[in-house]
Parts: sequence; C-alpha cells; structure tokens
Amino acid sequence: PVPLVFTACGGEIPNVIYVKVKLTEELKSQIELIYNEISKIADIKINPHYLPENIFPHVTLAKTLDRNAQTLGLAYGQKNFSLFSGRLNEAGLSCGKPPVHLVRFKVE
Repeated sequence: PVPLVFTACGGEIPNVIYVKVKLTEELKSQIELIYNEISKIADIKINPHYLPENIFPHVTLAKTLDRNAQTLGLAYGQKNFSLFSGRLNEAGLSCGKPPVHLVRFKVE
C-alpha cells in the first residue's frame, strides 16, 4: 500500500466537496504504474485530464450537492479540517453515470 496524507478540504462550485491528497514521489510512481497498465487495455481512451502529469489526487466526499449544501459543507470542512493519513490499497478505472467499473488494481 502507498501511504497518503490528506492535506485540505476543498470544493468546486456548485456541487463538489473533496479532500486533497499530498502528491508524494511514491504516490506519483504508483499513478504512473497504473496509467501504464490502463493504457495497454484495448478500446480505452484516456482523457488528457487524467494523464499522470495532470492528476489532482483527491477523495471526493460529495458531488451532487445543491449550491447551498455545498457552501455549508465546504465551510464546515474547511473550518474543522485537520491533517490525517491513510493508505492506498486499491485503484480502479470506471466510466459512465452510474459508474461501470472496468478494472481494479491491488496496490503493492
């Protein structure tokens, strides 16, 4: 597993709240390994937004909030946030809404 450090609560107006993950060299290497494996899969076209050099490591907490709920939730998250750690054990690729899981990777 790859150690993770969660550094801040953020959001994208009007409806997303996320927790940002520090991009360490170990996480960056794992992202590149996963990208290399995904790029070998036939019929998979990767949006440039998700190329390793463009990645924004985060965990989405909410993504369908109305503007008021997002404003309240983000204010609460930013006021009460403190650093914490975790680990990346598994990663995957999905597409569509609702998401269809295409592949999963165990992180060693």
